[in-house]
Parts: sequence; structure tokens; C-alpha cells
Amino acid sequence: MVLAGLTVLCPAVPVMQPLVAKDFADLGAGAPATGVVSEPFNYNDQFTGTVLSQAYELQQSDSYLYLYQVENAGPSVLEVLGVCPFYQIEEAGYLTANQPAPFLDTATGLTPYGRTGPSLSYDADLTKPVVSFNYPSVLGAHLPAGDHSVVLYLISPNSPVTGDAYVIDGGRWLWTRWSPCPSRR
Repeated sequence: MVLAGLTVLCPAVPVMQPLVAKDFADLGAGAPATGVVSEPFNYNDQFTGTVLSQAYELQQSDSYLYLYQVENAGPSVLEVLGVCPFYQIEEAGYLTANQPAPFLDTATGLTPYGRTGPSLSYDADLTKPVVSFNYPSVLGAHLPAGDHSVVLYLISPNSPVTGDAYVIDGGRWLWTRWSPCPSRR
């Protein structure tokens, strides 16, 4: 962008996208492509919990299904569960039933919300795109201590590699390593 002879770099703006609600049985998951990764997080005993993740091969396509869930042990609220990098989202959503073990009951989990309902944000302009499931406090939709998210899913044509999951509580944030993320093609 050019303003009065000045060149201004505009940072990438996350794009809000809706989430699709689906039963795990309807996604066509085949064999697991990775084992379940269970990563605890702890920021000075003020923000603690666990991020669960796993990838699956899809039976009817060359794509992969990625599952993510966060359990907030507290005492702080959780506002964001993110995955980085995540390349090429074909579909994004949350499970309504039949989540695989050891993921927690998705029927009692909380769904991330945007301004108009269940949503995620995806910043495709970065060299390492970030997918964020948002639980904003301003909407009263944060994930309180003692609660867990629904099982969130993303589908990508790219095979799994080691990446990062991160959590934010409104001021502090932590990276949780070794979460399956899609490779870049």
C-alpha cells in the first residue's frame, strides 16, 4: 500500500471461517497416521492443562484428518488453541459424536466461537500459516478452568510432520511441541 509517497507494509489479517459439525464416523478416517500426542502445558501454575492431537489417513481420498483438543485445568481461562504451521485446509470443524479414545467426550466440550458462531481463524499469508480456534472472553465464550474443548478437526492433503500447538489465556501464551501438522507441498 502506498500513502503519500510512503510504502506501508500491511500485516496479514486472519480470516474467520465457519466450522462444520460432524460425527467422527462420517469423516471416513482410516488408519492412524500418527500416535496420540498428549502434551501438558503449565505457565507458572496459573495456566495449566493438556493438548491432545492425532492425525489419520482418510479412506476415500489422499488427504489426512487432524484432531485437536485442549483441556484447561486452570486457574486461568483459555482464549485460543492454535496450530502452526498448517498448510492447505480442505475442511475444518468439530466432532459431534464418536470421538476416538483418549479424546474427551465431545458432547460436553465447548465449541470455539467467532462473532457469528462456531469458527476458526486462518492466516494464510504467513510463511508459517496459523490456524486458531478462538474462545474470546469478550463474547463470554472463553474456555474456563475445569472444562475442555470439543474435538476439533482439520483436513489437509498434506501428510503429517511435527509442528506446534499453542494455547493463549489472554496475556500469556505457550507453545506445546510435537503436535501433528501437515507438511508443505
